Amino acid sequence: MAQFYIKNALQKWHQRKRYSRPCQANCSKVLGWNYGICNSPIIEEIRGLGMITGTEFTNNKSPTDLFPAEWGIGTIFGQECQKRGMLVRVAGDAIMMLPTLIMTPREVGEVDELMRIYGEALKATEVRVAELKSKRN
Repeated sequence: MAQFYIKNALQKWHQRKRYSRPCQANCSKVLGWNYGICNSPIIEEIRGLGMITGTEFTNNKSPTDLFPAEWGIGTIFGQECQKRGMLVRVAGDAIMMLPTLIMTPREVGEVDELMRIYGEALKATEVRVAELKSKRN
């Protein structure tokens, strides 16, 4: 019986076609804020629904131009977030973010602060990527 409910939920999810969109089209819909995140040359895609988001890092926004695995771009971004007091889940060159789903009005205001941290960590990661690229050439 549980399999039926899971299968039904997944079918509804895919019918809505909200599971993945290109970064430029999806940035404001997924994140809801403009922090210059979608203009980043190292973000290929932001996907998610509501405040549940995933960010995939690739070189030059290309799904086929991946960073060398030994660079650990997702890990670098995760460390930059952690330095600023925010934890994200790292999976290779992708990160996942999910704020608590039950929030007080004060905590809703903190989401804006988390997005500011995300933007700062992204800028620091872009600098590190530029350093790694220059060493490779």
